[in-house]
Amino acid sequence: MRNVAIYVRVSTMHQAEQGYSIDSQLVDCRKKAHDLGAITINEYVDKGKSGAFLDRPELQRMLNDIKTEKEYYDALIIYKLDRLSRDSMGLAYIIKILQQKNIKIISTDGAQYGTNPQDVLTMQIMGSIAQFDNALRKERSIRGKIEKRKQGKLDKITKYGYTFNDEKQNLDIKEDEAIVIRKIFKWFTEDNLSAFRISKKLNSEKIPAPQPKINRKIINKDNIWFESTIRTMLKDETYAGIRHTMIYKFEKISLNN
Repeated sequence: MRNVAIYVRVSTMHQAEQGYSIDSQLVDCRKKAHDLGAITINEYVDKGKSGAFLDRPELQRMLNDIKTEKEYYDALIIYKLDRLSRDSMGLAYIIKILQQKNIKIISTDGAQYGTNPQDVLTMQIMGSIAQFDNALRKERSIRGKIEKRKQGKLDKITKYGYTFNDEKQNLDIKEDEAIVIRKIFKWFTEDNLSAFRISKKLNSEKIPAPQPKINRKIINKDNIWFESTIRTMLKDETYAGIRHTMIYKFEKISLNN
């Protein structure tokens, strides 16, 4: 076996904590590749991507390399079959592409799946089981969230004007920031100031602005109020005592691409 591809994926921090981390998957997959005597090894790594959808950059790059014959592989090495897909139709789509190029699937636990009908059927059954397991976990998660909401509890969030109370699992008003929020709404509703004029007024009074973080890095170190920040606050129903939760966005891609 000369040329192999390695595909690894994690979707959540929980998986990383349970031994599914990218590094641990790569270690096991590389070892398997060397045990098979692979000479050329190409790696495809998707971080933070759900197995329920095929719209994953590295998965798509790998499939495109295979379909266009940019790369020729004898086998695809994975940690477990559900790393490829947790959707039976998605897995069937991937298997079809690999089958056309006579590429075996080999997992680090020793399981090997060829392109014969029996192996394809086995993979499809396992894919259906993974999809069923995923649906059960999602159902349990939703039930847990619903019960949590009935008890008046929220998931932990950061919101200007509030602090999150870990014991109550809800929001407490942060009075120094709440004073600013009340000013903003008063200026908008009573004084008819625009969001732009409100931001200018806050900056002129040298009132510290929110400091949101992306990847734990503060992105507003200069403490400047922006018109967009004010607009977002004015539209946020949290400041009216209303909090929307359990809103999901679903995306899919065509299996015909």
